[in-house]
Order: sequence, then C-alpha cells, then structure tokens
Amino acid sequence: MSTMHLLVRLKQHAAPTGARTYGDLGQHVFGPRGRTLVEGFISLQQLGICCVYYQFVSANMAAVLVNLEIDPAARSRLRRTEIMVGLFFVFAPLSLIQSWKSLAPVSLVANLCIFAGIAIALSFVCFALLDPPDLPAPDAASPASLFEGGALLFGSVVYSFELICAILPIENSMAEPKRVTVAINWMCLYCGLQFAVGILPVFAFGTIEEGSLTAELGLRSQDSAAKPWVCVMNLLVTLAVMLTFPIQFYPVIEVIEKRLGLVYDDSRMDGVEIEMAALAQLDEMAEME
Repeated sequence: MSTMHLLVRLKQHAAPTGARTYGDLGQHVFGPRGRTLVEGFISLQQLGICCVYYQFVSANMAAVLVNLEIDPAARSRLRRTEIMVGLFFVFAPLSLIQSWKSLAPVSLVANLCIFAGIAIALSFVCFALLDPPDLPAPDAASPASLFEGGALLFGSVVYSFELICAILPIENSMAEPKRVTVAINWMCLYCGLQFAVGILPVFAFGTIEEGSLTAELGLRSQDSAAKPWVCVMNLLVTLAVMLTFPIQFYPVIEVIEKRLGLVYDDSRMDGVEIEMAALAQLDEMAEME
C-alpha cells in the first residue's frame, strides 16, 4: 500500500510533464534508460504471473480429474505438463482480445467465480478448524529445504505486487484522480482477506503441498459427499483465472505495441471497466497467496 501511494504521488508530481504510464515515470526520473528498465521489469513480472497461471490452472484441473475419477494419474508431473500444453491453446486466443470493453464483462464473471470459490474453500477450512485432524509433528528443516523455501518466499513476495501494475491506469481513468488514495486505503480489507486465506489453512491442515489452496483441498478430499462441492470450487477458480489471464498479459502487449510503434488508444478502457479488472486480480491474488 505504501508503494502504491508513492507511485500515485510521483505520478501526480510529474503530471505537468505529461507522464501517465510507468514508462513515462521511469523516463522522468532516470531518463530514457529508466523507461527501458521500468518497462522491462513490468514485462518480466507480468510474464512471470502468467506462468503462475499455467501452474495454478493445471493443479486445479488435476484435482477435478482425480476427484471425478476421470484420470487418477492426473497428479503426475507428466499429466500436469500435458494440461499446461493444452492450456496454451486456450490462453493464446484470449490474449488476442484488444479491447478493454470486451474484457469488462469477462472480469465481472471472473469476480463472481472467484468469490464463490473462495467462499467454498474457506468453509472447508473453517470445518477443519472446528474439528482439527491429528497432525504429525513437523520435521526439522534441512539447509537445502531452507534454500528452496527462501526461493518460494521470494516468488510469493514478488507475486504479491501483482496489482501494482494496475494502479496508475486506475488513477488515469478516474473522474477525480486524487480519490485513488481512498481506494488504496480500502485495500486494508483485502490485506485481511489475504492474511486469512494464507494463514488459516496452515492452522487447519499443517502442511500445504500445492501452491493453490483450492488445489490442495481438491487433492485432500476424501469425503464422497464433499467431492461435488470441491469439484465446483476447483472449476470456479479455474474459470476465474482463465478469464483474467488476458488482463495480466495486457501490460506486456501494451509495452510491445509501443516499442514496435503500433498505435495504442488509452481511451479503450473507462474507469468502471478498469476497476472491474483490478477487482478480479485482487480476488485471485487472495486465493493464490
């Protein structure tokens, strides 16, 4: 939140120079090389997030295939890799959407799906907390596991900055740009949701092996009565992530378009549409953290 406030203040300070994007701010502060660095880092971050989406969707789809007994071997690395390859033919056409107006209703559907999926997931977590299973004592961490855990922690911290690439577009689209600070302050509630989704499953289940809470619940499900709800939850969050993939990929497309000298129309997205897109990103981050 502090970083978002700093970005908005810097952008407002540089507004007389015509700075509107992250690249503009990079050039305003560090010169032409600053623009190149900022746009390069934004592209790397967003591409990394898109890679996480492949893993996330494949994990949840594998959980569905196992629970429905369609493919009991879906948890294997080979099957997960095959699912990721197949996802390319889904994500690639979605990434060709060039109008934010077309993405707005898609984001609305994603919001509804992710809210429903998180609600189901937290209900399972609450039931587990009320009737906790017997958890084995954790093993002592080896130096190798600490190194691996450090790499995972670094990736999670970087991923937590996912929404930061949408702050300036939100501010640019608002009728009263100065009120963007109010929206940022409301993110305290989002931080609370992230904390709950991140810490409660650890108390409930001990060790979390999957990178996604919903995928973990899907693979842990043993109750035949609960399996339909688990499958619905996995399908909801999978659909939500698939529908918001083009939103995550769009900043990279924007940078590439400008670098290639292609025309980019900033008016393609109004305030309501970009806020819907940002909300979808917020909800997914909370589920993945």
